[in-house]
Amino acid sequence: MTRNWSPWLLVTNALLTLGFTAAVSSRLEAVELARRISLGVQAQGVTDATQKRLELRTKRGVEIMAVIPNSTTEAAGVKSGDVLLAFDEKSFAGLPQFMAQVGALRSGTEIEIRLNRDGKEQTMKVLPKPLDFESSPDFEIEYGSVSTSVGSLRTVLTLPKAGQDLPSIVLLSGLGNAFVEHPMADPTGMKAIAHELTKKGFAVLRVDKPGCGDSQGGPSSDADFNSVVDGYVAGVKQLKQHPRLAKNPIALFGMSMGGVQAPLVAAQEPVHAIGIFGAMSCDWQEFLKATTQRQMEIGGANAAQIEEALAGQTDGWKHLIEEGLSPDDIANEYPELADWTEQTFAEGKSFSGVSYKFFQQLGKANVLDAWKKFNGPVLSLWGDQDVVTLEADHKLVADIANSKKPGTGEFQVLNGVDHNLRSASGAGTPAAPPPVSGVVIDAIANWLRSTQPK
Repeated sequence: MTRNWSPWLLVTNALLTLGFTAAVSSRLEAVELARRISLGVQAQGVTDATQKRLELRTKRGVEIMAVIPNSTTEAAGVKSGDVLLAFDEKSFAGLPQFMAQVGALRSGTEIEIRLNRDGKEQTMKVLPKPLDFESSPDFEIEYGSVSTSVGSLRTVLTLPKAGQDLPSIVLLSGLGNAFVEHPMADPTGMKAIAHELTKKGFAVLRVDKPGCGDSQGGPSSDADFNSVVDGYVAGVKQLKQHPRLAKNPIALFGMSMGGVQAPLVAAQEPVHAIGIFGAMSCDWQEFLKATTQRQMEIGGANAAQIEEALAGQTDGWKHLIEEGLSPDDIANEYPELADWTEQTFAEGKSFSGVSYKFFQQLGKANVLDAWKKFNGPVLSLWGDQDVVTLEADHKLVADIANSKKPGTGEFQVLNGVDHNLRSASGAGTPAAPPPVSGVVIDAIANWLRSTQPK
């Protein structure tokens, strides 16, 4: 049985507090996108004590730890100690399914909540309150959307309050399905980067992925690689049509998987410059082999363990990408890889919370060729505490740019920064990680200023 050594260790923090309040500044809301709801609870999985207290047959559902004032749950009459069981007759086994269902609910439509209180089940109906919008006294925020083949995706544009000649940047987020827009939460760090760069004078656009946030095209776990790229391409086109930004240069900045997708976006919709952080420039299967070996060595695995893991991984991904087989197909046709597929793909469907079809498309994408065809300024950042991606990959990206025009490519090592753009020594918890490192934001801002056309 092959031990699973999972590469690409992106952290997507479970957000337990699902309701906040904030004032709205300036926004341009897309009327076709219904707003997510502000449920307003702090929840956890059902404990042994609660199961015993309520005489529950199973631990299905979630236990309410606190109800936030002026929220949907308070209006419905939900109380601390209740166990929520279902929304509109759709039950959830535990916290992950509960959070997914909350994310799928939209304001404007009455919902039915089923719960257990003091050992008895009851239902209640309520009209959900919409989630507030991001706001800031320092800059303007415009909410909009872009149309793609899988539906409309939420866009959020932050702009300085004054000035017409504004450089613009589109942020491309990493692997995973965490939202990039929320009035208070920031699991990916995208909001912090957008807000800080806007304070420094840049217009910044974020595009949520299919099925994430207010966006259509869900469920988010089914979003494929090409659909995500299409959303970013549409975002660039939107910036080019903005009345304040249409004549200004546009840069892309991709983090992790977003850095992989950035040159592919530019190949479809030209931009002035591309910056990346914690990405890869080689073939997906080559990257997996290199990063898995590195992580296993860091973890203390011996040569035999590494060789065994790489052999199964190489064969499995080859069947998935080159033959187009699903994980279940691989397990059926190649029984010796059954353990590998079970350990690698949750329920035979997803890797790191993303559909296997995403990786089939990624495996056929020629990222290196896209870099060779891009002719603008390039910034390649790598944190020396990043145990996921490789320093050599980042050097290569800058070298490719410099081979065409010396001085065009810039490679920087950021000391003390990990793969999640945070300081490796920063204090934090899974629910409240340390903030994005200011070193990262300063590096992006300085590069953007240096690359602006004279």
